Amino acid sequence: MKIESVNVTVFQYPTRRVSDSAGHSHPGAESMAKMAMLTITADDGAQGFSFALRSRAPVRGEYFFSQSAGGAGPV
Repeated sequence: MKIESVNVTVFQYPTRRVSDSAGHSHPGAESMAKMAMLTITADDGAQGFSFALRSRAPVRGEYFFSQSAGGAGPV
């Protein structure tokens, strides 16, 4: 089995989660949040998925998943 493709899909969704100055989560007013979904597809059609939330980084797939790839930079 070999990896055929790696794709990142960034999307928005409504949330009521807010963070205070210490980084703790609390319920709050509804707002839009961003999340990324990494999809890895193998040559036999098998797929794997991973989700990442990064609220303070620019919304580009490489920032969501660079830590997962060893932190060496963009995926």
